[in-house]
Amino acid sequence: MYDEKKTKLIAEKLLSMFKKPIKIKDQLFYLTISMGISRYPETAQDIVALYQQAEIAMYKVKDTGKNNYHVFMTDDAALIERKRRIEFGLKEVLSRNELYLVYQPKVDLSTGIIYGTEALIRWKHPLLGEVSPTEFIPIAEESGIIHDIGYWVVFEAIRQNKIWHDAGICIDIAVNVSALQYEDPFFIERIKQTLLHHDLDPKYLIIEVTESVMQNVEHSNRVIKELHDLGVKIAIDDFGTGYSSLSVLNNVFIDIVKIDKSFIDGILIKENTASLVKTIIQMGKSLNFHIVAEGIETEEQAEFLKINECSFGQGYLFSRPLLPTDLPKKVT
Repeated sequence: MYDEKKTKLIAEKLLSMFKKPIKIKDQLFYLTISMGISRYPETAQDIVALYQQAEIAMYKVKDTGKNNYHVFMTDDAALIERKRRIEFGLKEVLSRNELYLVYQPKVDLSTGIIYGTEALIRWKHPLLGEVSPTEFIPIAEESGIIHDIGYWVVFEAIRQNKIWHDAGICIDIAVNVSALQYEDPFFIERIKQTLLHHDLDPKYLIIEVTESVMQNVEHSNRVIKELHDLGVKIAIDDFGTGYSSLSVLNNVFIDIVKIDKSFIDGILIKENTASLVKTIIQMGKSLNFHIVAEGIETEEQAEFLKINECSFGQGYLFSRPLLPTDLPKKVT
């Protein structure tokens, strides 16, 4: 029978054994382990089922940081099967045209006028239905297909913006880029060729990256310079959620800072958060960055930002993400 206390004791003892390096022929090796544990007879009654469940539990540990243990729960199998379906589906997601983009308007807070939009990826899986980007993007990065998906997003967003421009709606468009794309040696050339293919002025394209991408300052500034040479602008997305925000602003030549929604949520209820947002706005203005507040949901939040000289914002207060056919109705 399964003994929770005994199992925990054994698992933690095994983990502690690997905390010290192993010495082989005068060389030290540092190892980590991921342990999956199954339970007899609670969840399985034969050796094959026990092994399968232990393996599922082990992969759950690997997905959540490794160097730990996990006891198989009945819900784990469903989660692993869902991930397997997503991973398999991603291999054919482009050929089956299952991805699509929606566009969230960005507005001038003083006038409410839409000046740009952010392209957001969506996936309608044939069996699972709508799958959140927060769920499938990490899996796409693990499998390497993020490159193809990322460049599809760039191509589709630029194509759509050119359609709007031809219709007289001259707004900019922001596209999120993963760290893996940003490190691709062909990244700049592919951006350049896509802009040329659709004949879109580069000044209407914004590349959004997270703070983590900017940790390699030398590489980041080289890529940013090449993008600037094309006429493309760079935005730091989710600003304030990383561990070196100030050094990013000080060392990397960016154009736009986007204040993360988690800060906007707290500006009216947490004094420290309000002070921090004020500081980010003032610091950004002194460094000549455009400041965009994300996730604005109430008039009170918008008023706080306007009073504190934040010029631009986006969020459900102004509009939810829109299909491309619906955006012109908002603009006009």
